[in-house]
Amino acid sequence: MTKTVKADLIYRRRFFVSLILLIGGLFIAIWAGLLNLGSYLDGLEGGEWLKRFRLLFIVILTPVLLLGVYFIYFGLNVVRAGEFPPPGHKVISDTNIQEGKWAILRGRVLVLLGVCMFLISFYGAVIVPNQFEKMMNENISGEVSNTSAQSGALSRAAGFDR
Repeated sequence: MTKTVKADLIYRRRFFVSLILLIGGLFIAIWAGLLNLGSYLDGLEGGEWLKRFRLLFIVILTPVLLLGVYFIYFGLNVVRAGEFPPPGHKVISDTNIQEGKWAILRGRVLVLLGVCMFLISFYGAVIVPNQFEKMMNENISGEVSNTSAQSGALSRAAGFDR
């Protein structure tokens, strides 16, 4: 006979209200044009543009990082307890408790997913903006040296060299 964890009705209500508010907020933001990222960065100088670009990456990827940390926490609880869902965790619908190797496998998969989400969001929020800044600086310095070389070649070709 399998054990069952009964749904927590207050937790279920909070979960669905939060989900509806999140989806509604995203819909309103898209409808109002608040997520038009191109206009957010248009008309800015290089240094300010990079600051906003970095902030944008951090704001977008922070929820993924936090979700990854929660997956790691929850997966470790499953592995320690040897059952899914672990004791003391609330559920939104009546759930049969899974015990043994399948529960531990599920917990390990959650830990692996959490680590992947954490690493991807950290890479996106920290490494990508730094690489982008480095690439822009190399591009700007390359354009300056190309312009100098071209103007020098043109002046020599025109006979203006000293």
